[in-house]
Amino acid sequence: SGGHIGFDMISAAVIMAVVVFVAWRSAAAAARILPVEALRGGIKSHSFKKEYFPLERTRGSLSMVLGLKSMAFHRKMILMVGVIFAGIAFASAFSIITWWNMGINDDLVLKLTGYEISDIMVYKAPHENYEELSEKVGAMEGVRKVSLYEMESLTVEGELLSCYVSDDFGKLELVEVYEGDFPEYDNEIVITGLLARSWGKKIGDTITVSANGVSSEYVICGLTQTMNNFGRICFIHETGLLRVEPYYEKSSIQVYLEPGLDIDTVIAAMEQKFRVLSPSVNDAVRESGAEETKTDTNAKPGREEALAAARRKAEEKLTALISMYGVDSAQYALMADGEIVLSGDTNDYEIDRIENNRRLFVTNVDSIADSTRMMAALIITGTVLLVVLVLYMVIKSMLTRRRGEFGIYKALGYTDRQLMEQIAISFLPASIGGTFAGSAAACLSVNRMASLLFERLGVSEMNFVVEPWLILLMALALVAFAFAVSMVLAGKIRGITVYGLLTEE
Repeated sequence: SGGHIGFDMISAAVIMAVVVFVAWRSAAAAARILPVEALRGGIKSHSFKKEYFPLERTRGSLSMVLGLKSMAFHRKMILMVGVIFAGIAFASAFSIITWWNMGINDDLVLKLTGYEISDIMVYKAPHENYEELSEKVGAMEGVRKVSLYEMESLTVEGELLSCYVSDDFGKLELVEVYEGDFPEYDNEIVITGLLARSWGKKIGDTITVSANGVSSEYVICGLTQTMNNFGRICFIHETGLLRVEPYYEKSSIQVYLEPGLDIDTVIAAMEQKFRVLSPSVNDAVRESGAEETKTDTNAKPGREEALAAARRKAEEKLTALISMYGVDSAQYALMADGEIVLSGDTNDYEIDRIENNRRLFVTNVDSIADSTRMMAALIITGTVLLVVLVLYMVIKSMLTRRRGEFGIYKALGYTDRQLMEQIAISFLPASIGGTFAGSAAACLSVNRMASLLFERLGVSEMNFVVEPWLILLMALALVAFAFAVSMVLAGKIRGITVYGLLTEE
């Protein structure tokens, strides 16, 4: 879109401006070099600067002290490396926190979906009394509680929204408000923070809700956030919905089970207890298996098996009529030899169908988790490549500029490993300081950054959980990796020999 193109152009212009500024500042240093200083190889006649880490007073190995002295002498370069590591650590910590909260622990993702994910969803048959069925289901063994949570389409402030209805929002476990409260009265409504900003509304303001030509005013009592429908949803109490939809009828029951129970086993028990118009596949297969066993026992199919098969066929037809063609009521009868041997209608059924609600939503949540893990993996891969690239460029430049100095060190008896350690240690303070500074900045700003990142999806206040041990582990791994890469890249110092320096023209 036009907005995206404009934003991309601004980003490209900012990046180009930064590159030009850094290049100009770096090139300007050449103008400050005096001819006599250039002839001396960059060494001035006198230096009045403070000497950091003097050899006679600094504790530690010689390689470590020389590395620290090199760091102090090349402060600008080390500072630049530290800033780069801070940016790398910030991106890595941000991706790690996002991966932990959305790729490993899915509680936050479940809450941001805007759906109430119960264990089982029960859909009542067309002529069954909702309250009576809800009471029967709630009284079953293993059922912890039941609740109402359904979706209706309403026009709010002239915009068609998905409106979620409940008779008691306090029973819900995943849907939350980040400001205010859920509706308790018939004139209250909850909208998302995204809609509130779009309409210029706040808690306490009124909005107009319409349905089928009937309009009514509602007071905003709370704000929520969700990625469902890109944040364009609302919540309303059942009594509030009846103001604009007086003929609204409840049709589904959210069922919550005791911990540790198998959902499919409970569904099978429900289908044994109630007459279900559309039993689950597992139950149908189980009945089929039982009939096959019975048939094998009797050696040939009997009258009861034929009637059971005919009943199942009739129920399939009734299910198709109700679900696909909107039929409210249907009857069937089977005659044999002028006598009705099988009959029934939809009024005989208590439940239309029963679904494993958790299995349905876990599949969708897993796709979000997979995307988050892929994003984190890409960022970490980019981080690794960037660390290698930065250290390669800096160390290669250092070996070129200080070739003579390292040759003198070798003439004095320093080994290749000592010089490699000296180079690696000179970058260690910058990598440690930059990594921990970037990690701390990510921990302090991750929720604000994530809220801005997911704002267009309907999220107003992201609440990522920051695990200190995870960030510390990431920081230590990044520092250790940088040190190892520095040692490997500094291995090119083996190509510098005293003989080679003396014989160069």
